[in-house]
Amino acid sequence: MDKVIYTFEPFKQSTDWVLVITVGLIIGMILGTWLLNKYVQLDTTRRNIIIMVCFFVGIIAAGTALFRLISLWKLKPVQIYNNRIETPYGTAQFNNIRDFYVKIERHYKPMNPEVVTDSARYFFLIERNDKTHVLSEGDYAIDSVLAKLNDVMGY
Repeated sequence: MDKVIYTFEPFKQSTDWVLVITVGLIIGMILGTWLLNKYVQLDTTRRNIIIMVCFFVGIIAAGTALFRLISLWKLKPVQIYNNRIETPYGTAQFNNIRDFYVKIERHYKPMNPEVVTDSARYFFLIERNDKTHVLSEGDYAIDSVLAKLNDVMGY
């Protein structure tokens, strides 16, 4: 039985504000539509347009909440053993790893490509069968993962 050498937990906040806001928006749209139908006296055209806008905003908020829940569900700890690494994308044996590195992704302004507006760092682990494991700097301590993986693999 292998023993876990290092474990890297994902960064999870106690309250996911995106999820809270979108669920609040969904409840607000449902409540607003119900109150509009029950108490407000508007002509049919205006009422239907407002109900349609509430419906579309509610659908977008529901999709955002659903996909945020899925992304939170998929975030699992990264564990390094003496012969393999386990990520949310599966297990990679050390003898099957082709390369691993940290890459900086820069986003430039469309009208002025010399100005960087935002950047993000990602940890890439590529297996010999071209399966790629990508960890974001926003979710994991990728510098620590890279350093510990170098230590364990002997590089």
